[in-house]
Amino acid sequence: TPTPPGMTPNDYNAVFQYSLIPMAIATMGGSFLECNRSFATLSGFPREVLSTMTVFNITSPSSLQSAFNSISKMIPTTNAKVPPENSSSTLEGALRNGPCKLNCSLVLSDEGFAKYFCVQLTPSPEERMNLLKSASKNTNPNESFRNTAG
Repeated sequence: TPTPPGMTPNDYNAVFQYSLIPMAIATMGGSFLECNRSFATLSGFPREVLSTMTVFNITSPSSLQSAFNSISKMIPTTNAKVPPENSSSTLEGALRNGPCKLNCSLVLSDEGFAKYFCVQLTPSPEERMNLLKSASKNTNPNESFRNTAG
């Protein structure tokens, strides 16, 4: 997908990296490919560690079976387009900093086929304030990782 008019790829990357919405991109198998600063901060895991993990590593152990079921329903068994009602799921997260909601949604190709997962964390009000405080610190948006093994 091309960047919006007037934006460079670096601008687009900075929007992702500095967003206060904790967000990550995962493969169809659940391996994290990239995350933004807010995701790394809220999860309590450094980016280097997250790059070796999957969505299921940060899912509450008591919710793993329902997480597998929900994710399985989102992944088509054939090379078919994904119906909208199966394109997202909310899971119970278990992070270093405590419980959290994991909102997983499919990222579709231009043709409408499942390609990646976008994983967003929904922080508690206290954690939201911590994210706002950490956002005031200026760091390099190019510190993200790219897991090419996925």
